[in-house]
Amino acid sequence: MILYKTLRIESHWLQVHPKIRQIVYWLSGYLAQTQDIDVIVTDLLRTREEQRALYPDEPEKKSVHQFGRGVDIGVTDIDDPKALESYINNTWPYGDGKHKTALYHTVHKDKKRGKHIHIQVMQ
Repeated sequence: MILYKTLRIESHWLQVHPKIRQIVYWLSGYLAQTQDIDVIVTDLLRTREEQRALYPDEPEKKSVHQFGRGVDIGVTDIDDPKALESYINNTWPYGDGKHKTALYHTVHKDKKRGKHIHIQVMQ
């Protein structure tokens, strides 16, 4: 099952890139089968103002979240987020040879968001 951190995030679900939705649907099935847990979407679309608030020292920094090509997944219940990051990257290659599809990290300017798996797709 796919759960959303807020109703606002849920309302953005159909506005993101179809491949983002495809990966999250796949991940939901995988985590249900292997760990009996739900996927929790903690961030989808982000406005320019929200991006600037996260990165105040980099006001021109852009994110795939601003363009519907990124999603953050909560990791609180996931057994081994680093292993899952690797599995996602092996299953869903980004495609340009430089970037990864999944990244397990913490947003450096906003510790409240905590650790999560960021998933991104090309245009």
